[in-house]
Amino acid sequence: MQLAKAGLIKNPHKVTLSLNITQWMYFAQLISKGYSLHHALQLLNKDDEHILIAIEQGESIEKIIEDSCKGRLKVFVTFFLNTTSIANALQCAIAMYQFEQDIRKKLIKQTAYPLFILVVSFFSVIMFSNVIIPQLIQNFEVDGSVIFEIVSLINYLSLILLGVLLLLIVLVVLCKLSKKLMYSVGLIFVRYVGIIREWMSYYLSNYLIELDKHGMSTKHAFQFLQNVNDQPLLFIVVKKIYYDLQNGVEMMESIQNNPMISKNFKLHFTLGSSTNTFRDSLITYRDLQEKQWMNQIRKVSVLVQLISYSFVGILVICVYQIMLVPLQMLERM
Repeated sequence: MQLAKAGLIKNPHKVTLSLNITQWMYFAQLISKGYSLHHALQLLNKDDEHILIAIEQGESIEKIIEDSCKGRLKVFVTFFLNTTSIANALQCAIAMYQFEQDIRKKLIKQTAYPLFILVVSFFSVIMFSNVIIPQLIQNFEVDGSVIFEIVSLINYLSLILLGVLLLLIVLVVLCKLSKKLMYSVGLIFVRYVGIIREWMSYYLSNYLIELDKHGMSTKHAFQFLQNVNDQPLLFIVVKKIYYDLQNGVEMMESIQNNPMISKNFKLHFTLGSSTNTFRDSLITYRDLQEKQWMNQIRKVSVLVQLISYSFVGILVICVYQIMLVPLQMLERM
């Protein structure tokens, strides 16, 4: 219990440090500045006694650090510890970890609101058209109206959308269970769906930029992505390039002949490689692509909101018309 409070966890097999991502960043900075392990842990207010004992007993600091990390950070640390010093490995691993987190946060931030509006509108349409409106009109003789026909059409489209969504969920589950199916489906998506190909190229450019910042060659970068990538679609793209490099194919030739990479990425990659402005060229591509993505997301967001509000508006008009039915019946009497 005292060990856990001190930030160290010990079991019969290993001794590990309990650090969050901010503490790992500070720890990496201290090690890179030449601080000893003992002093670095003291500055982090961690009891280093058991760590030092474990090292004296033959445990390597690399193994302790590797065992202390979790999730994607552990994957990155394991790779970099085999290729560079502890300080640089931690800095590279943390940079890659934060890079992935930043991309996810950026994507969620841009898509959360329109998706929320779409989901709420979708279930509102289902609820109103299948439950509320039928209950309101069941005791009245309502004449046929264009507005009700539109509601029926909206309901029909919503059910189709629900069916498509369920099929996609089933497909995702099957792909999770079968790597072979995942590879086949992913290959089809990347090859023949332009927007997926553009997204994978954008994602790849971000990885290459980050890895180049830390002095990693392009060939080594593809080795890194081959070993640590958890994105099935991007893995398909990277695997083909890495396989070509292993078989002696030139990098430029492999990129140009790869049908799963966008033409715009190929152009920037080629120009950057031939003019010794590789990173700057990819940054230009990334920024341009990012602006295009943001513009497209905004347009889709506006379209989704217009469609959603229109659906809800039609339902409100229908309910209003139904509420007028008793008055119309009284006038007829």
